[in-house]
Amino acid sequence: MMRDYYKKMPGDRKDGWKLRNVPLFFTVVPFIMRTRLDSQDYYAETLDAEPMMDFIKAHKEDIPNISMMTIFVAAMVRMISQRPALNRFVVHNKLYAHNSIEISIAIKRNMSDDGEETMIKPSFDPRDTLPDVQRRLEEAIEENEAQAGWRAGWASCLRSCSGSPFRSSTSWTITAGCPGS
Repeated sequence: MMRDYYKKMPGDRKDGWKLRNVPLFFTVVPFIMRTRLDSQDYYAETLDAEPMMDFIKAHKEDIPNISMMTIFVAAMVRMISQRPALNRFVVHNKLYAHNSIEISIAIKRNMSDDGEETMIKPSFDPRDTLPDVQRRLEEAIEENEAQAGWRAGWASCLRSCSGSPFRSSTSWTITAGCPGS
């Protein structure tokens, strides 16, 4: 994990280390933008999903249970590993870098609109590949299933749907918020 790369020093937290040599602009920003809502940009992007569906079909034998969700999570892990400045947070106007890559995902316990949701938060290594991400997601889902004692629903669909909700469309619109942009 990322915590293997850094020696803990005074002022660090258990979930990250204090950034000490940052440009002045980044030390002033937490005083200007006091809340999370002060620093968010929202945008919509349309992506062609056909190449991703072709990739899933081509690698179905190599990586069983691969899905669009797995590819998106793997892309986020790779992006954060290549751009560590995206994995920072502010506490009491001080800037910290997370010592791990964790992505929170809401999963449904059953396949209905009003089904109960639960959260999983798997931890990833910056060197994780697509099969590693798939394995970690499956482990987190199985751990959640074991804790809650359920086997059906969205969590099992996450492993097996392979993007089937998106098969009828060749493009996918993503709306996201980027804190700190």
